Amino acid sequence: MIDEVWNAWAAGFVDGEGSVMLIYSRPKQITRCGRVETKPGQVAVHVRASQTVEVPLLRLEIMYGGSVKALDMSMKSRFRNVRQMYEWNIFGGNAISALRKMRPYMMVKQQHADLAVEYYELCNGGIGNLDLRLKFWEEMRELQHKGIHLRKPAIA
Repeated sequence: MIDEVWNAWAAGFVDGEGSVMLIYSRPKQITRCGRVETKPGQVAVHVRASQTVEVPLLRLEIMYGGSVKALDMSMKSRFRNVRQMYEWNIFGGNAISALRKMRPYMMVKQQHADLAVEYYELCNGGIGNLDLRLKFWEEMRELQHKGIHLRKPAIA
């Protein structure tokens, strides 16, 4: 029961302060032993949350793994009263495991979570057909740009 309460809390936290993404890194040319090779592009599941208070992010790290880091605030120093930001990141299979636990309680990012899980299952954890992986990546991009607008519940 307590685990479910914490999973519900985490879902709400990621709904409000986080994002569920498929990230794409383009193909790269690398040189090995004097030969130029092309490393194929990669698509990976990425879940993150950030805010100015580190403690909730550390709780996510304890619950699901991943890592918490302080963000570089040097570019924001020109503004007054800029507080230090912290970010929790989790990738791949660990991110999928976390999403599966949070998904029943998500209200805003449930479509993102469903798409990430479907991607991971159909693309063998991100090592399947690149064209299929890119289709999922495009679908996630569209979903992120579309946004979601929840209808306010009727007040009784």
